[in-house]
Amino acid sequence: MGLLTVRRARSLLVLLFAVGLLTSCGSGVLYAPAGGHATLWLQENGSAQAESHRADGPEPPLRLLWSQSVSDPPLAGPRFAGSLLLITTKGSTIYSLDVATGHRLGKKANDDPLCAPTAVAGRESDLLLLSQVGKHAAILGLDRRTGNHRWKWEASVCQPLVTRGDTLYAVVEGGQLVAIDVYNGELIWQSDFDPAPKLLSPASVTAEKVYRADGTDIVALQRSDGQSVWRKAVGGRVRTRLAVDGDLHQLFAVTGNGRVLALDADAGDSLWSQTIDGLPASALSLTDSLVVVTSSNRTVYAFHRDYGDVVWRYNTGGVLTASASSTAATVFVGSGDGTLYALAADSGDLQWKYDLDAPALTNIALEEDMLALTTEAGTVYLFQQDRHVYDR
Repeated sequence: MGLLTVRRARSLLVLLFAVGLLTSCGSGVLYAPAGGHATLWLQENGSAQAESHRADGPEPPLRLLWSQSVSDPPLAGPRFAGSLLLITTKGSTIYSLDVATGHRLGKKANDDPLCAPTAVAGRESDLLLLSQVGKHAAILGLDRRTGNHRWKWEASVCQPLVTRGDTLYAVVEGGQLVAIDVYNGELIWQSDFDPAPKLLSPASVTAEKVYRADGTDIVALQRSDGQSVWRKAVGGRVRTRLAVDGDLHQLFAVTGNGRVLALDADAGDSLWSQTIDGLPASALSLTDSLVVVTSSNRTVYAFHRDYGDVVWRYNTGGVLTASASSTAATVFVGSGDGTLYALAADSGDLQWKYDLDAPALTNIALEEDMLALTTEAGTVYLFQQDRHVYDR
């Protein structure tokens, strides 16, 4: 059986049986039970707080379990959804791949172009949320079991869709943040940007609050009704999605002029600021002690979460457009030079790297012992922790 657990082997048998039933209907499998283990990477950056972090994720060295071509470049990073890996391409097609083998189990083409990364929601992860643009611009809620539409909410959304519990949070191109019930598509509340900022970024959500960038301001809202709690001017247009740690009451962002900011998440007070060169990627990553920022100048910066000191920096061989993804001990970075890097979180030293077939410009997804990413050539890679190293 190798590295596959008995539980995943049983899940594979169930999936293969489901394929025989469903692929003849056209779209194939877009849904499978979670298989008894927690899946965190259901949306861009993994969590609703945009931390890009999984403490129990894989540690290097990693072993390539499989690679698979989906033809088109990715629209965003992969999604772990139980025994499936979901890939959305710039060709507006969603593929479902078997995590265990990499085999294609399903494929769904969308008639209208997709603009925002897809998300998975629902108590059983049974909803697929899509954002299409063009003549029929709308957010769609699809049943992953059947592929049927459950609801449609007409709006143009090109920022990542964010879900927490039973609620979807979306930033509309016209300048509104909306909270929508994921089961019926009904509007719960709406918060307007006045005036609509030129640079939009998705919301970040904790148990009690929703945070958004509003031009040169950062705003905290009540999650229950969208009412404003505090607003903070930060002296530059916020370029990244806000990374929030609700337990430690910390919020982090980077502006377009290279200022890395730490704020008190409860009151909006400034904690510290630093600067980087180049343009930051669209998101950040947090470890237990670091804020990790990737930049267009090919550099990974690591700042101390509490004090803002530069702990280390690492220069890659290519432009960095996606955020890092981190575990308890490792920072993983995909680069425009076609390399996956694994850096030690405490020192920034290179621990391991892997040469890919093309630039990696979208975010990495982490599971309990796995890492997935897609290159611009349309190749999906799935790596697993090399347990033999740790068993010796």
